[in-house]
Amino acid sequence: MDNLPPSSPVPLQPGLRKRFYEPLVILRSLVKVYDEQRAAELIEAEQNTTCSPKGNFRHFVCKLAHICDSKRGGDEVTSFAILQTGRIQYWFASNQRNERALNKVMEFVADILNMLGSATSEDIETAILGPQSQLFSQLLTVILAFNARRIGSYLKDVPKNLGVCIESLIDESSADGERNTPIPRQSAGLY
Repeated sequence: MDNLPPSSPVPLQPGLRKRFYEPLVILRSLVKVYDEQRAAELIEAEQNTTCSPKGNFRHFVCKLAHICDSKRGGDEVTSFAILQTGRIQYWFASNQRNERALNKVMEFVADILNMLGSATSEDIETAILGPQSQLFSQLLTVILAFNARRIGSYLKDVPKNLGVCIESLIDESSADGERNTPIPRQSAGLY
């Protein structure tokens, strides 16, 4: 088998081929569903320049799931299902979390929903309009505390990435022949 050209198929026993086929079908189906869902979301986003209540609710649920992803790298992706059976129920699932971690997420989500549920419509409107509102500040504090590990990992990369950005800016300025403001390397404190 070492002498086969790269374009040749690898011979598989029929039983192994059958076991390999099933996960491929599932993977292909998931990719297709994801692509179709993403395309539908993009179309809906383009059509809803003025957000509908349904669009706003979907956006809210998406953001709720997003703020639960407290670990960098996608190991703790969370999804929500919202059911209305006489009362509203928030069901969620999250990968790579043990029971203790799931309970922390549940408490976090409950805190967020309780803050929003006890807010007046005026509080919510003010929070939407700007970060100076008390509700916005309270929500942001809770979200940042829950996501401290993820945010910390991004902050560790800032000096490295800032250096790359500065180098790129210097290179672009030199290539254009324009240099409006000199950027001394030592002032960035990165080199």
